Amino acid sequence: MYPKSADAVKNPVYLKPSQFFCGSATTEHPEVVADVINFLVTSVEANQILKGERGTPVSASVLEVLKTDLSDTERVSYDFIDEVAKIATPVDPPSPGGASEVTQVMADYMEQVRYGLVSPEAAAQAVFQEANDILSSTN
Repeated sequence: MYPKSADAVKNPVYLKPSQFFCGSATTEHPEVVADVINFLVTSVEANQILKGERGTPVSASVLEVLKTDLSDTERVSYDFIDEVAKIATPVDPPSPGGASEVTQVMADYMEQVRYGLVSPEAAAQAVFQEANDILSSTN
């Protein structure tokens, strides 16, 4: 865990899943999608097969069963997650659609500033304009 000062207001750590499961809003089979996700998250059988391959299970009941058959290395990992969970803050919300494009725009302009092709002020103005265009068209 990250160190923090004695007067820190909150801990600089959160737990985030190694993967997010999702299904399309336009699927013809929403019940099947929900059943598959539910199976992967809550089924002891599925998680015994996966053995934490996709991260420490989030389901407390699955976790309790899996903890009975862990290797020493797996136990250290699960114990660490338990300790972090005691002090973790809520995970940040997902980035909006287009966020990776905005990041690329910023990187492109930073490169241009480094080589003197554009002033920092002009780059900042262009980044804000392009970022607004990207974010307004994807959300």
